[in-house]
This record gives sequence, structure tokens and C-alpha cells, in this order.
Amino acid sequence: MSRFRSMPGIVLVGGSSTRFGSDKLLAPLPDGSVLVDRPVLALRRAMLTPVLAVGACDPRVRERFDGEIEDPYPGVGPIGGILCALEALEAPIFVLAGDLPAITPATIRRIIDASEKSPDAHAVLGDSGRTQWTLGIYRFGATPFLRAALDRDEHALRRALAPATVVRIPVDAGVCRNINRPQDLDKAGLLP
Repeated sequence: MSRFRSMPGIVLVGGSSTRFGSDKLLAPLPDGSVLVDRPVLALRRAMLTPVLAVGACDPRVRERFDGEIEDPYPGVGPIGGILCALEALEAPIFVLAGDLPAITPATIRRIIDASEKSPDAHAVLGDSGRTQWTLGIYRFGATPFLRAALDRDEHALRRALAPATVVRIPVDAGVCRNINRPQDLDKAGLLP
């Protein structure tokens, strides 16, 4: 894994939190942190550096990162954030959604370790019984396919990359559970 220690960790923070009713990334958790702190900390503990935010966000979210990448594709979902990070860095990136409170460094490391066996894959992603498009590695080779999908106004990542170019790594469904509504925090035992 040592050759991946400098892989950037990317956290997608540009969502509108419409179903949550307020900025969910700043939702307080029982330990005094906020929701977005969980994926940031997991990436840091997995020894990825730098940890960068992608997408428009509240300054209180932005200050938790080592830096940010401006998203020139707002409003198109994760595909835009992933594409702009790949274009900006021209290197493999590890992508997480900003609302994954149970993500673990061990899960991140397992995906990174598994990616070494698939150096030609455009993406190496977690799979909890379904592909987790915002949990895993995207390589620079995916860039033209993501760009082509956006050019044809296709925003679904599953349609942008050919199945043969995506490697799926089994992960526990619990680490993939995201937060969309306030009651999701309660279900996850995360109300302060």
C-alpha cells in the first residue's frame, strides 16, 4: 500500500441536502463532531493525503479539509465532482460521499489493496450487494468516459463506465449507509 499513501482523498460535499432540510454535512453527532468529519477522518486514518473537498459548501465544512477543488459542473451529481477532481489532479483519487458516518479506514485500505490487483480498471469500488459509486478509487483513465457521459447529458455513473472497467470489492453494507433525512441519524444511533 505504500505507493498509494500520497493518493488524494476526495470528499464530495456539493449536494443540496434537500431531503434533510438543512446542511446535513454539519449535522451534530454524539461525539461533538459533525457528519462530514467522519469521512474526512477515515481518509486521514487510512493515510491518504491530501484530503480535499469537491463542491460548493458552507465555509464551516470547507475548513475541515486540506484544500478544495472547485466544481465547474455543479448540479449534475457525483459524476461532476469526480470528473473535476480527476481533471484537476490527473491522478488516481479515492472518492467518498460526505454523508457516510460509518465509513472505516479498514474499508478504504481494503479497496486500495484490492486495486493493486486491477491496475487497468478505471474504477475500483465498494460493493455492498450494489455498487457504491461514491466509495472507491477512480483512475485518470476514466476521465474521457465521464466527460463523454456529461457531454451527452448522462449523469448516472453506472452508465458512464463500461462494466468491464469497474472492479467491485465486497464491503459491509453498514459502512455504506448514507444520511439523507434527519431520521436516518436516529436509525444509525447518531443523534446527540
